[in-house]
Amino acid sequence: MASPDGVIQVNVHGAVQVDGRGLLDGDRPELPNTFLLRRARVYVDATLYGWIGFRIMPDFAGGRVTLFDAFVEARFSKSFVLRAGKFKVPVGLERLQVGSDIRFVERAFPTLLAPNRDVGVGVYGDLAKGRVWYAASLTNGVPDGLSGDTDADRGKDVAARVTVQPWGQTRAKRLGVLTVGLGGSWGQARGTPSLPGLPVVDLTGIETVIRFRSGSSADASVVAGGTRARVSPQATYYRGPFGMMAEYIATSEDLVKGEVRARRSMTAWQLAGSWILTGEANSYKGVTPSRPLVPGSGHWGAVELAARYTRLGVGSSVFPVFADPAVTVRSAEAVGVAINWYWNPSVKVVLDYERVAFVGGAAVGNRPTAHMLLGRLQCWF
Repeated sequence: MASPDGVIQVNVHGAVQVDGRGLLDGDRPELPNTFLLRRARVYVDATLYGWIGFRIMPDFAGGRVTLFDAFVEARFSKSFVLRAGKFKVPVGLERLQVGSDIRFVERAFPTLLAPNRDVGVGVYGDLAKGRVWYAASLTNGVPDGLSGDTDADRGKDVAARVTVQPWGQTRAKRLGVLTVGLGGSWGQARGTPSLPGLPVVDLTGIETVIRFRSGSSADASVVAGGTRARVSPQATYYRGPFGMMAEYIATSEDLVKGEVRARRSMTAWQLAGSWILTGEANSYKGVTPSRPLVPGSGHWGAVELAARYTRLGVGSSVFPVFADPAVTVRSAEAVGVAINWYWNPSVKVVLDYERVAFVGGAAVGNRPTAHMLLGRLQCWF
């Protein structure tokens, strides 16, 4: 939509993801098999006077309305854009990938430790004819994997990310598109028993794998008590129908429980690859079928196979004072395979299987291995 003089232009997009997920294990009766509305989002993007940008994106999934994106930006040039509002913090590789473009139903373990969305100001842009992309932000600060709307203390987080494409577009046609990058953040966080400022890490929305001790008093509760830092090297490579993503993240933070202090650390990494059986070009921004599915025409869209290994580790310094070893795992590793069927640029069907093995996290020994089957029907326009 546009004003008669073209000064104001508005684009409306939408995304709906209907999931089915369940455990194939008979020994995990506490984990339900369920259908759910994973995402139901409306994107409103506007451009004013050719250089002022605006976005608002609510999500209606889960029976409630959550505001994910809400920001204004000034696009002074391709190399310098100023943004203010609520947006994704520029740290994690797969976290920054649009939810409709991810290859599995859920993102890998590094995303559980990367910050999600936060409120603040940031800058980003392209340099060296698009071969270098940078972003930096100053935000309120959020725990690993979470989003926030306000700040509970005076501390702020500084985040930055730089990615480089070593060779230009001409050589990329022959060698493929390689990008290497580094993201990270640093800030101060001090929590209270009611607002501890710490992550609670859930595995694909099914079960909690990391939870710090809590209580009604300061002596019983673990809270953030100082510096929080993250660093994340990352890389992608795409050539023809082949695509690969590699990502690592390490996080650390000061913890306080009464008079006891410690420095907690957690790490996660993933290596994922995919191959488009129907020959289309693979990319970080998804797949466009060369022959969209049309019933009765003999055209079946695009089909992609994907595989992934991902691992999560929790440092030993948190046990047993700051985290209960009967509730929090010491590590988790997942092996998954997926098949994606792209009917057209707007509709995709996903089916994936993941085996997740744990160390710790049970009253005795290790938490039982989970065998998960996840499916999705997605529509994006």
